[in-house]
Parts: sequence; structure tokens; C-alpha cells
Amino acid sequence: MRHYLLMFMLLLFATPAIAHQFLPTRATLSVMSEEEYVLVVELDLIELVQTLRQLEGSGEELIDQVRNLPYPELTQSLKQAKYRLREDIHIYVDQQLSPPVRIKLPSDQDIFILLRGEPFNVEYRITATSEGRMTPGSQNIQVQLPDYLGTTNLMLNSPNFLLVNSGEISDPYSIPSASTSASAISQLFTYAYQGMVHIIPEGLDHILFVLALFLLTARFSSLIWQVTAFTLAHTVTLIMAAYGLIQLSANIIEPLIAFSIVFVAIENLIHSNLRPWRVLIVFAFGLLHGLGFASALIDMGLSEDLRFPSLIAFNVGVEAGQLIVIALAFLLVGWFRQRKWYRRRITVPCSVSIAAVGLVWTVQRIAGLS
Repeated sequence: MRHYLLMFMLLLFATPAIAHQFLPTRATLSVMSEEEYVLVVELDLIELVQTLRQLEGSGEELIDQVRNLPYPELTQSLKQAKYRLREDIHIYVDQQLSPPVRIKLPSDQDIFILLRGEPFNVEYRITATSEGRMTPGSQNIQVQLPDYLGTTNLMLNSPNFLLVNSGEISDPYSIPSASTSASAISQLFTYAYQGMVHIIPEGLDHILFVLALFLLTARFSSLIWQVTAFTLAHTVTLIMAAYGLIQLSANIIEPLIAFSIVFVAIENLIHSNLRPWRVLIVFAFGLLHGLGFASALIDMGLSEDLRFPSLIAFNVGVEAGQLIVIALAFLLVGWFRQRKWYRRRITVPCSVSIAAVGLVWTVQRIAGLS
């Protein structure tokens, strides 16, 4: 009975509820130096399209309205949304409007894949990144987001969130002087925090991959070898992608990441003990996951002054998230790893559940490319 309960809990955790609940807009303002800032805004795509097109409905009914828009109409809506975002996201430096150097938004194709390829996705989020420069010696900076984005969780160079009301200008944030190290330290903490958030709660595919590694491992030392291989691999591709040494489309990366979950989970069912090649397989898949991490990091923006330290900080945050997942898994079932019934009651049913979820994601992400 206990293993059926564990299967139910895992499926409940891995499969989001169908009802769509609008989530607050999240924004992170990072002051990279006295002369550079990056604003990352994560917003609800369904709510944005609903507002701009004045659609009616809520929950799954509204999602169907947006997802089933003919492609020309959807493209037109996205064009309008991107234009409005570029015009309505404002940064003020010393109470003066500071035009951004550039604003990056997902491509229409990426958004189309998000809408058509993930029908049970609860969080239809897209990211808008605004980068700008400031005059040396600037004293403070403020953010104003459009009222149609709703109340916003704003993070200013710190993991502490502030609520900003719709359409209002945030309180001034004092720009640290270049003579102090506080700005750099704060920035690195921000990247570390974002790296952890990319695993918990946003990286469900990465979480399931780590859990699949955990399930077959009876000895802690073997788990350490696998996690170390995974860490080294995704660190390599994360750094290479951030420096522009390697590029691979998300259309290829995301289905392969989902497939990696299926592969490792099925291997748990075929073999009752770790095989020598397991570490090599984990390393290979770690290279793919690193490209996924890089995509999130590039969307966030990187400071030219602290590019490499920021990469390391983000990676540390990712590792912290993975270790939390392993620790929670150990607290839940790790005590029973040496029991004879562990494989029959925990490893097998949980691996079947993980493989099933990964297979659904793989099919959805491949189908979203058509």
C-alpha cells in the first residue's frame, strides 16, 4: 500500500493541475555596475494576451481560447504585446527616463511551441529582458511596469521581494558606488538565488532527472559520483554557451532533456544495480541540461564586468537546488535504501512514474515543433 501512495504523491507532484491560475508578475532589477543595469520581467502570457485582446473567460476555457487562436491572429497578438512591452516598461535613473539599449523577448516560434506543445502547463510564462546603461555617478534607479501586468514582485539586487502596485513607480534604489564591493557581492547572491530558483520550483524536469539518479543508488558514494559527473558536465556547457562558444536551439535541447529523464528512469527498471557506464551517460545528459541552464541565464542577462563570477554563482545556486532535492528524497525514502523491498516498492514504481511523465513531455515538446 505504501508504494502506491508514493506513486500517487510523485504523479501529483510531477503533473500540474489543469486549472490555470494567474500568477503575479516577477521582475528582477540587477545593477551590474555604476553604468549598467538589467531588468528581467517574467509575466503570464495568457493574461497578457487576454488583456490586450479583451478576451473573456478564466481557467482552462481561457487557455483554450488563446492556444486555439489561428497562427496569423496569434502572431498579430504577439506583435502587439511585444510592441506594448517595449513601450511600457520604464526605467528611471535619478528620476529621468532611461531608454533601454535593447529589450529581448522570446521569438514567436518559441511562444507558439509553449502554447501548442504544453497543453497541461500551468505556468505559461515568458521573459522580457531590458538592458540599459547609466551615466557614471548616478545615484538611484526606479522601475515602472505597465498596469496590465498587475501587481509585481520586484527584486532589487537582493533576494528580498517588494510588491509594486500596477502602473506605479517603485521606490528609489540607491546605486552602490564602484568603490565598494557590496554591489558585486549583492549581484553574485542574486545570480546564486536565480540558479536555485531555476531548480526549485521552476526546474521540474531537472528535479525528476536528479530523482531518477537517486532511486537506483543504494550507496551514497555512488550517488556522489553521478552528481559530480552531472555537475561537471552542465558546468562545461553552461560556461561555453554563456561565452558564445556553443549554440543549440531550444527546439532541440528541450525534447532531449525530457528524453534524458525517460532514459535514466527506464535504466532503473532494466538494471537493479549501477553499471560502469552510468556515470558516462549521466555526464552526457549533463551536457544537455547545462545548455538548458544557459538559456535561462542568458535570458537573465550577464554583466561584462563579472561575467565569470556570475556564471559560477548561478551554478552554485543550481547545485544548491539539486542538493536540496536529494536531501528531501533521502529524508522521505533514503532510510530504507538497504531494505530488500526498496527496489520493488520504491525504485520500480517511482521510476515508472518518472518515465511516464518524461515520455509525455518528450512527445509534447517534439509535437510543438510541428
